[in-house]
Amino acid sequence: MCHINGALAQADVLGIFGRQGLDLATLWGPPQPTEPGAFAFRMYRSADGRRGFGEIGVQAASANSDQLAMYAAVRGSDGALTMMVINKSGGPLSSTLSLNGFASGASALAYRYSGAQQDQIVTLPQQPVNSSGFQAVFPASSITLYVIPPAHQHTVYLPELLLRP
Repeated sequence: MCHINGALAQADVLGIFGRQGLDLATLWGPPQPTEPGAFAFRMYRSADGRRGFGEIGVQAASANSDQLAMYAAVRGSDGALTMMVINKSGGPLSSTLSLNGFASGASALAYRYSGAQQDQIVTLPQQPVNSSGFQAVFPASSITLYVIPPAHQHTVYLPELLLRP
């Protein structure tokens, strides 16, 4: 059986590739559809089965990316801010996510892949969001995607995000 660490590493690498604007990468022996690494790709490509991660990269920083990494983008199709948060530690981490330069809707859609349930991406309850951001707990060895709609449709923002564990 494959381990969740493969999915965490893959999700982190995909986030780094996006942040750095990588045009091409090769993966020898891609994961089987039921392996954790495949779920890392699904988190970016279509966690909800309909839409992917954003195309316009935005500034995102974590106070401790060795434990809690974050990557963000804005989707051109609907202006939603997408944020991938990867808890690489062996325990749950609580963090405040600060939003600067993004007028958000009242709540975010949330999806998670974790060691607790390695056979699917779980849809979480909507995350309340206020003008400054929100606070969340990220379970051990987990990948969490937030999709935050803009307060006003058809407005494109280029926010800066800060994750403080």
